[in-house]
Amino acid sequence: MKILFAIPAHFAVGLAGTILIIAALALLFAPKFSLPKKSAGLTGLLAGFVSGLMEGVSAIPGPLLATYLIATGATGKRFTKEIALVLVISIAVLIAVFGQSGHASRGDLVISALAALPVIAGILAGRPLRDALPPKLFRAVVLLFIMAAAVQMLVRAGFLHGL
Repeated sequence: MKILFAIPAHFAVGLAGTILIIAALALLFAPKFSLPKKSAGLTGLLAGFVSGLMEGVSAIPGPLLATYLIATGATGKRFTKEIALVLVISIAVLIAVFGQSGHASRGDLVISALAALPVIAGILAGRPLRDALPPKLFRAVVLLFIMAAAVQMLVRAGFLHGL
């Protein structure tokens, strides 16, 4: 753990973005790849742990977990349900921790809770599109969004100057 704290935050965010781009590109260009069920559990624990570290460093939990879900073959309803569950739990835990630690005022907590409403609205509004997309196209669209998030992480980290 000391190593994690010794890494500058911008470098950790950039490294996480780089890993995401590599993983997303690998999954995009190997469309038949699917994580074997035997290794999905252990890989899921590792992905969850690394996602927690990423969230602690960059405040972005979703892209690595989305990549993991795509690698396990999740598409459509299953993917949306699982990623939404992770994100809602993540938001709830953050609100609870900041509320208990005294690092946020009641107003901050209310604003944070209200900020989750657009996510929920987006999930509901996106259902018809999600259900209309064939699984391969759904996978490609999700991976493109993951790459966009990763590029944003690289820009924020200063790895891609001028973008």
